[in-house]
Amino acid sequence: MIIISKMISYFLNPLFLIFLLLIVSIIYKKKKINKALLIISLVAFYIFSNKFAYVQISKIIEYKPINSNQIKTPYNYGIVLGGYSAFDTINNKVVFSQAGDRIMQTVDLYFNGKIKKIIISGGSIKPVSKNQIESEYTNQILLKWGIPQEDIIVENKSRNTYENAKFTSEILKNKTGKYLLISSSIHAYRAKLCFEKAGIKTDIYPTDYMVKYKYSFADIFIPDSSIFNEWSKFFHEIFGIISYKILGNI
Repeated sequence: MIIISKMISYFLNPLFLIFLLLIVSIIYKKKKINKALLIISLVAFYIFSNKFAYVQISKIIEYKPINSNQIKTPYNYGIVLGGYSAFDTINNKVVFSQAGDRIMQTVDLYFNGKIKKIIISGGSIKPVSKNQIESEYTNQILLKWGIPQEDIIVENKSRNTYENAKFTSEILKNKTGKYLLISSSIHAYRAKLCFEKAGIKTDIYPTDYMVKYKYSFADIFIPDSSIFNEWSKFFHEIFGIISYKILGNI
């Protein structure tokens, strides 16, 4: 089921769907249909490459950013969810994605006294060596950055958001305190629902957000190819929320 859901998410990329429309418009024989499909493709291309349009729609599930100074009472645990990096086996090093902001913000919260301990939640879908599991190599990185091992808890079995919540709840079973859930703003809504289902009440600290308060001319009128990837994440989350609801995971 996990692998199937990952595969489906690839087909939720707007650029891929627009490509299919263009292919159909080329091979379809009726000119009126061809023209209609071409127009739909162009309109879809403009909408799905428009930053302003994306930000307005993504507000449906995206958490608004907050300043760490708004946190007055420290949290006992900051729970950071995996999915922000990959292990480059060729060059034997960790490569961070845009979601790497999750771990950067977590470290900042720790050193500013906003969280007392860090729980890193994230395993691997496929069998890999221990040093290639995200939570394990992140643990080593945090140690290098000066965070003591007694303030780091590793959850290395989870393969998706549901399992993040499930296995983290097992770790926290006999622990009490306040929990801060740290994840990408577009992912935080589904993550919070999963943790609530697992019996863990959390506050959200959103990272790598797209919310803007001022928009430039380019944001509103000029296509931006990078927004296709943001739409893909958005549709992935919508699909995740619906499928998790059907499966009873949230």
